Amino acid sequence: MTVTANNIVKAALDTLTIDSVDVGGTYAPLTVTIEVTRQDIVVEQFLTPIRSVITARNATAATTLAEITLANMAVVFQLPASLIVSSSLTIDASSDRGNLTWVAVGKGGTAPGASNANKRTFNFPLSRSNGTITTNLAKLEDGALPCEWVFLANATTGIIGTITDSAA
Repeated sequence: MTVTANNIVKAALDTLTIDSVDVGGTYAPLTVTIEVTRQDIVVEQFLTPIRSVITARNATAATTLAEITLANMAVVFQLPASLIVSSSLTIDASSDRGNLTWVAVGKGGTAPGASNANKRTFNFPLSRSNGTITTNLAKLEDGALPCEWVFLANATTGIIGTITDSAA
């Protein structure tokens, strides 16, 4: 394959919006991961697999939020926005925010294209926060809110999400 410099993506995340909440700045790069699991089919007549089939396709993302607002904490902790009252977030053991729409947009000029003036958008309509979420209050360190997301498939179409390049 011939090297085409315009196909090399290098840029920062512009916006990350989760459940209509712009979560603001991030410390760590946004990583989106697609994991494909395969199962080999082996028959008695051969030592080597004769076929491989996909048994799962998992989509996830991770970053570290720089802005630890109550709205961001509610999103990441999977708590309904209604639990934010004035300057307080109630952590309720039985509440669940449900599936969230997750949209990440790169800065203009990041996505491949002849003019290299495009931006890349990741759109996952059904997301859930995942894993253990730890935050800190420290005199010598910036506060940070690391978060991971798992993306679910639409039960009717099987579509997990879309990646779109568009004019900046």
